[in-house]
Amino acid sequence: MTAELVLGTANFGFKYGIANNRMLSQREAFVILEKALDVGICWIDTARGYGEGIDQIDVLLLHSFKSLDRFKEVLLPVLEQYVSEGLVGRYGLSVYHPHEAETAIEISREDRFHIAAIQFPLNLFDQRFLKGDLLQRLQASGITLYARSIFLQGLFFTGGTSLAGHLAEAEPKIRHLATLARMHAISIEGLALLFAISSDVDYVVLGVDSVAQLEKDAALMAADTDHVLPKLKDRFHMLEVADEDIILPYRWKQ
Repeated sequence: MTAELVLGTANFGFKYGIANNRMLSQREAFVILEKALDVGICWIDTARGYGEGIDQIDVLLLHSFKSLDRFKEVLLPVLEQYVSEGLVGRYGLSVYHPHEAETAIEISREDRFHIAAIQFPLNLFDQRFLKGDLLQRLQASGITLYARSIFLQGLFFTGGTSLAGHLAEAEPKIRHLATLARMHAISIEGLALLFAISSDVDYVVLGVDSVAQLEKDAALMAADTDHVLPKLKDRFHMLEVADEDIILPYRWKQ
């Protein structure tokens, strides 16, 4: 397992996730940031509010594939210029679907632009990006891979019983996930993190609600889990969900 953790900060500014009903206070956010440094996390994923005094953005991601598809003739030359001027280290995009990542490879190859990073959803329910050799081909093209939504915006922690509408159909899988975690004496959170960091990705974006959670996750990263992974990998596929109305949170309110 070689994936590094990136601290996700969505819940630093608003209530984020289906199982979360509170926003972190400024004090809590700063304590988490300090602890992240203590445990060796030096990357932050954020969408806005960079503030003053930042000379360079390490990785700049377009927020969606639609932005790239509609405006690539304008956007990509500007991003290339930002890289040449040292304002941006690398650039890429955030995607929802494997075919969007495939298209990014084609654009990078055919138009000779340097798309160097792709962020995509990856979790126990959503295993679409692990099909075939997509991730291997992306890495062979020089693209750094960032996995996000590893807890499916907290869906794993609901227990399934409080879900309404179409999401209620996820209840059997959520129960199965809880059973698997108990069988191997690991938390649901730990199981989801283990799945993500053992996949073929370079970085895993980790959403954090507390210092205690961060400490537990860091300890899991440092633990010797090689003895349990083979047993788990044989069962991970049983948790996969094909229904995109469940695995894509932007569809939950439709």
